[in-house]
Amino acid sequence: MKAHAIFLTIFVLAPWTHSQDLGGSALRFDGQDDRVSIPFAPSLEVESAFTLEAWVFPTSSDEGGIAGMWEQGGLPGKFLLHLADGQVVGRIARNGVPFHDVVSAPIVAGRWTHVALRYDGTLLSLFLGGIEQDSTKASGSLSDSAIGMDLGAAFDSHLSGQLDEVRLWSIARTGREILLDVATVYTSGVPGLVGAWGFDDDPSGASVLDVSGFENHGVRDPGAGPMRLASSAPIRWSDLGLGSEGSRGTPVLRGVSRMRAGDQSYLELSNARPESSVALIVGFSQTNTPLLGGVLVPSTDAVIFGLPTNQAGQLLLEFAWPEALQLSPGYFQAWVLDPEAPLGFSASNGLQSNPGIAD
Repeated sequence: MKAHAIFLTIFVLAPWTHSQDLGGSALRFDGQDDRVSIPFAPSLEVESAFTLEAWVFPTSSDEGGIAGMWEQGGLPGKFLLHLADGQVVGRIARNGVPFHDVVSAPIVAGRWTHVALRYDGTLLSLFLGGIEQDSTKASGSLSDSAIGMDLGAAFDSHLSGQLDEVRLWSIARTGREILLDVATVYTSGVPGLVGAWGFDDDPSGASVLDVSGFENHGVRDPGAGPMRLASSAPIRWSDLGLGSEGSRGTPVLRGVSRMRAGDQSYLELSNARPESSVALIVGFSQTNTPLLGGVLVPSTDAVIFGLPTNQAGQLLLEFAWPEALQLSPGYFQAWVLDPEAPLGFSASNGLQSNPGIAD
């Protein structure tokens, strides 16, 4: 895909202060008895394809469950991510197969790592930091055990460390999607997302809310843990949703940047009308203004017109990260000229940048 270079200059008209913890919250597990239990629900019943992902900060990589559905009450497991002997391990159990399919890769304790396990019905793959590390051939459906899901525990082995942004998809996401989204927070309304636990809900409550829209909420012991704390995971983008459907569905906007002034950065638009004109809106605040039957998410501090999508309905923008957004959140949205859309336009999801988060 050809990258279009743009020069993004934003003038700050007033001082900006922001005291919110942009990283949200994480859960800290004690390595002894902490866990989050998520009851079985039909929406979690993945069969022949899934993607499981999480940010994990292990204080010890010797052992400990990360997330999965595994061997409960005498029933066989389905899928699992866990730590063992300095490795992150992914495994699945398939119907009629007397052994587990296993993939693994080394992981470093004392730092945040994004881990993802993907099964597409033919191949089981493990990703660290969005990059594929190991894979093995496997085919067929997963075991049909009607069991719940655990976070931070498996095999009676408990995680010592932190978890953030655990997500379960009922689809096998592409390697590109996993890579682009390691630093993105997703919420409800995303196709294929059946569980999303970001741990940013009420810190005093026993519930761990699922924000995917399927209400697969978990339960923890608020007195014993796991305990909430401010997250330092490098999650730099928040998908705000609120897109408007066009002839190819709802356009999807993603970002890649370290969010330091002058750093090479990218915005990628996909699922838009091919060979059409795009306006990129950039703002300092989220206004959610009704517009053309949709929602204009950012304030209109900068608007760039006439950006073209290619024959696949994609647009890749390359730019230097603006100094004005190095310490302050930015809000982005793409509006696409689409005569086949109900009102002649489609709009991408709103995208929020979360700067100032450590690597």
